[in-house]
Amino acid sequence: DHKPATAWTTERYRSFSKQGVGILLDLKSSVKLRQVLLTTTTPGMSAELRTSGSTAGPFARASETKRVSGTTSFAITGPAGRYLLVWVTGISADGTASIAEVTARR
Repeated sequence: DHKPATAWTTERYRSFSKQGVGILLDLKSSVKLRQVLLTTTTPGMSAELRTSGSTAGPFARASETKRVSGTTSFAITGPAGRYLLVWVTGISADGTASIAEVTARR
């Protein structure tokens, strides 16, 4: 929506012992992506991208895990899918992670 103030934000964690937490995006049809840009307002979080043809999964890893600051580019190497999962694997120093924008490119 091009509005960083409308970012999706995780709960605040004192410690992050989960394997991850994420937000699921519906691409409306199966798409083979080549790149995804993630923009965060909480620099220092880490994330990877996963794809699936179903909301129930299974989800295939589609990118490497990266530390995200500002806008970070992810090369997509995984399979096509209708659903894109932004899987947060590490939080920022303030105990949260936020996703302000996701831009997917074919």
